[in-house]
Amino acid sequence: MKALQFPLSRITLFFVVGIIINANVNFSFLTTICLTIVCLIIAVMGWITAKQHLRSNLFFGVIIAILSVCCGAFTLTAHNDYLHQDHYKYLVGPKNQMHLLRVTVTEKLKTTATKQRYIANVNSFDGKSCIGKILLNIDRKTPIMGKLPIGSVIMVTGRITPHAPTYNPAQFDYGKYLDNKRVAAQLELNGASVHIIGTNKNMYYYAAAIRERIISNLQKSHFGEKELAVIAALILGQQQEIAPEIIKDYQYAGAVHVLSVSGLHVGYLMLFVNFVLSRLPKTKKANLIRVTTVLIALWTFTFIAGLSPSVIRSATMFSFVAVGMYLKRETYIFHTLLASMLSILIVSPHFLFDVGFQLSYTSLFYILWLEPYLSGLWKPKSRAIKYVRDIMTVSVAAQIGALPLSIYYFHQFPGLFFITNLIILPGLGVIMAFGVTTMLLAAVGFVPHFPSKTLEWMVWALNKTIGWIASFETFIIKDIPLNLLMMAGLYLFIVCLFLYLMTRVYNRAILMLTSLVTLQCIFIGTHWRMQSEQELTVFRCRKSSLICIRKGETIIPFSNDSTLKRIDEIRELNPYRISKFSIVAERQSIPNFLFYNGRKIYIMDSSGIYPSNLKPEVLLLTSSPKVNLERILSIHKPQIIVADASNYKSYVKLWGQTCYKQKIPFHAVAEKGYFQIR
Repeated sequence: MKALQFPLSRITLFFVVGIIINANVNFSFLTTICLTIVCLIIAVMGWITAKQHLRSNLFFGVIIAILSVCCGAFTLTAHNDYLHQDHYKYLVGPKNQMHLLRVTVTEKLKTTATKQRYIANVNSFDGKSCIGKILLNIDRKTPIMGKLPIGSVIMVTGRITPHAPTYNPAQFDYGKYLDNKRVAAQLELNGASVHIIGTNKNMYYYAAAIRERIISNLQKSHFGEKELAVIAALILGQQQEIAPEIIKDYQYAGAVHVLSVSGLHVGYLMLFVNFVLSRLPKTKKANLIRVTTVLIALWTFTFIAGLSPSVIRSATMFSFVAVGMYLKRETYIFHTLLASMLSILIVSPHFLFDVGFQLSYTSLFYILWLEPYLSGLWKPKSRAIKYVRDIMTVSVAAQIGALPLSIYYFHQFPGLFFITNLIILPGLGVIMAFGVTTMLLAAVGFVPHFPSKTLEWMVWALNKTIGWIASFETFIIKDIPLNLLMMAGLYLFIVCLFLYLMTRVYNRAILMLTSLVTLQCIFIGTHWRMQSEQELTVFRCRKSSLICIRKGETIIPFSNDSTLKRIDEIRELNPYRISKFSIVAERQSIPNFLFYNGRKIYIMDSSGIYPSNLKPEVLLLTSSPKVNLERILSIHKPQIIVADASNYKSYVKLWGQTCYKQKIPFHAVAEKGYFQIR
């Protein structure tokens, strides 16, 4: 690939490697800065040597690669506020201790059934000045619900709670997701513990105020609720109010990227601004006005859209493109892409772990790389057919690039994605043009009836079209298992395959076949490893019991009849089943006794019956049995007591205290998560 021959490509690649290594190893600040300084000194010496002796170029290239890795690691460490001694996490007292915090609200998250959620910066902790982000979970019944604008400075009193662990195997780790956003802990609040004391009028405050003004004026013009939620996502980057069924339709139709402001939207905006300014003369002064206007429009849009990673990335890249066009230089688009990526990661290295960031860059890279090749396979003479061809090739290239990542994260593939893009992409540009115009008018308090209703009708038609495509669920491939190693092997094969198709020479054929064999070995090795594994898992299911025995790629679930009937829909089990490449076999009711891997397990249900002659290694308590646990422990002395999530909290607390007195391990599944025997 020609792009990898340029120094910027390799610098960016090794910079990313440095970030990934440090994210997993956690080097100290001193270690990373010492390594960086040493590599910098060696690089300078290598550069001087390389000027005198051309044969030293390889040595110099290796040193630059190592230096880039060190710079990536140092950048991540430098942006890790957890390492700062004035971070509030070092001030948190014992469990259940109350703390007084002064925080500034910076971001509103999607509201749940019971909570309003906000991200806030901590300004002071028990009177001490500090830094750090925290997640506020405010009860929806609180009087201030919905009255916390971005920038609000509030005093709150509550208990700091760490992020909850993953309660079931292969479950989405929300705590890790928050850690990647540098949110260290959570705070559960009610109305009595929240006091608004002021407003911090920073750029986030003004951006949120403009968004609220736009949405409020559109609501006053009787804009449809569902349509307004979608247009707020399309133009303003706010997805909090979109109905779950609409998000599901967009996912099934392969159009969920439309709801996230990204390169597609920024590209349309740049085209729209250039179209508006197309009447300007081609003079140097007019070109300066044109590029300045484009840059102002791009970053104003980014500012109003909430400075999300995807829109920052897109605005940065298109800013490079706009400046390159103004300077009338031949802009090598891969350089532009890499320059924007490197710039963003230097400023915010944690963006690398954002799924949207990964999907955006991967899709864009594959569009730039594969689209010219795919377009060359068919060259129609008709402009209309050529337009259709271009939409299809861009969609296919983007989908090829995003496919392994999408399956790895979401385990599904929308089979009708090309039809979706073929239908909606031409109209999306018109919607963006109408939307931006209407939003600008709404921002100044003027919402004309015709453009407003036209925009509402177009969004309604878009939703209906997406819903119609999503209704063909037969074409949606779900529950596709793919682990990290398989994803890497799949990407390797895709790259080698297209390298061969583009230039069919012997060396590339060998490379493609080698990558195919590698991918097959990864798949075979993964399945062999899964087949050799066995484990018993007690899941954390609310108000019910679920025990599964996995033998290789077969899962045998034990539960009550109502749970077994809907076992394929149990959200606690599905991620585990997919991650283990397994299928659910025979379903069985929960027995009172199990013998697994040489360990006797007695399962006590609500009847509270315990055979006097039984001495199990594991005692599993379910459905809140009324039992004298102290007497059982003193007589039978099991190795561990497990209480699943179907028990009353008061019972579990009492059992825990009893086990503590008897010095017997106690595992409360509702609190600690799943229990497993291998």
